[in-house]
Amino acid sequence: MTDRIATTTETMKFFRLNKVTCEMWWKPGKSESAWDLDLSLCVLNKRGKIIKEISYLNREDSNEFYYSGDNSGKDYAGELTSEKIKINFSDLPANYSRIIIMMNIYDAIYKRQDLSMVKEIELKIWDSEIEDVQFECPIKTNKISFMENMEFLDKTGMIVAEFIKVKRGKWIFRLIGESVPRIDSISDLKEL
Repeated sequence: MTDRIATTTETMKFFRLNKVTCEMWWKPGKSESAWDLDLSLCVLNKRGKIIKEISYLNREDSNEFYYSGDNSGKDYAGELTSEKIKINFSDLPANYSRIIIMMNIYDAIYKRQDLSMVKEIELKIWDSEIEDVQFECPIKTNKISFMENMEFLDKTGMIVAEFIKVKRGKWIFRLIGESVPRIDSISDLKEL
């Protein structure tokens, strides 16, 4: 069972962008262990079957996708950091029907970390061709109330958003923002 995050509203937008960059920014909170939030994508066909996964476990540098991962190799103790995955919609095969954007805290259960401990999370969707932000989606801000932050307690992953193909060459972007409990890896997220 997933919980809807109170700080997020669903949005649906049509777009005709050829190339986009999905960028997740976050600002970690206090923890005895280093933070690592991972961004990933799952590609589904019309039947809802996962046909491709892009993540730190399955990096891809192709015409369709490019995963750049963390913006540096150091551990993060409080600064703002990000991960990026680029999508080239014009090169996607015809059988791609949905692209789901997910995130999780790497090794969260072992490190005893959850999303309530993360100060800020934001998803940005860039037009890669002109390097312009199309959508800014604050998932969690440092201005939420104590009760709103409790929605994130014991949640270690999130189904952030999705792209849905509606016609050949036309996709819809939909912000979801559903946190999920006890997720420790990308593989766990795929089971949902």
